[in-house]
Amino acid sequence: MDIFTKIIYFIKKPRIILITGQGYDKSSRVLSFVLGKYYKVGTFKINEPNLKDILKYNIFIFEYSPENKDNFKKWLLISKNPILIATNTGEILSEKGFFQGDQTLSQKIKELADILPLFSHLILNYDDESLRALIPHIKTEFSSFGVAARADFVASDIIANKENETEGVNFKINYNGKVVPVWIKKGEKEDIYASLVGAACGEVLGVNLVEISNVLSESF
Repeated sequence: MDIFTKIIYFIKKPRIILITGQGYDKSSRVLSFVLGKYYKVGTFKINEPNLKDILKYNIFIFEYSPENKDNFKKWLLISKNPILIATNTGEILSEKGFFQGDQTLSQKIKELADILPLFSHLILNYDDESLRALIPHIKTEFSSFGVAARADFVASDIIANKENETEGVNFKINYNGKVVPVWIKKGEKEDIYASLVGAACGEVLGVNLVEISNVLSESF
């Protein structure tokens, strides 16, 4: 990034969201759709934002993977209040609430969390035991999501509907005493987690939870 682009960046101050973990791409798509109703969102997987992107968007979503870690890691360092989202580090088991994640991947996520600026926010999957183990070490604000009752954003009352044109799943998102219904056209557990990511990140950015639930129904 040249000096002129840096100056424009610090004037515009786009919000940085970095999403990582297995299945991050689905969560990223849902998140981009949800936030795109309220913000100008740019998603980046390989290439970094250029001057045109900085002028156009006020939220950047970086899909973080081993292939681009050197490109995107530095954006966490220059942002004052980035959001780091950890989806899951292991295989999602539909028949169980908790599952054991990959220790190597969770360690990489911990390394990212350790360099977050003071006013950052970390969002993690509470059902992933490897990610949940990071909670005592988190130094910034954080929130969690999952089907576990102790998560901040909880998916409950999950009912699969397989009747012809209405195939999909109904569930409720519970957060801080609020309960909103959600219906999505797909019913995999990964889709429910992606919905929770959209709800949790939207809440951090000040989007009303009821509005988020309506948008989620359109996102699949």
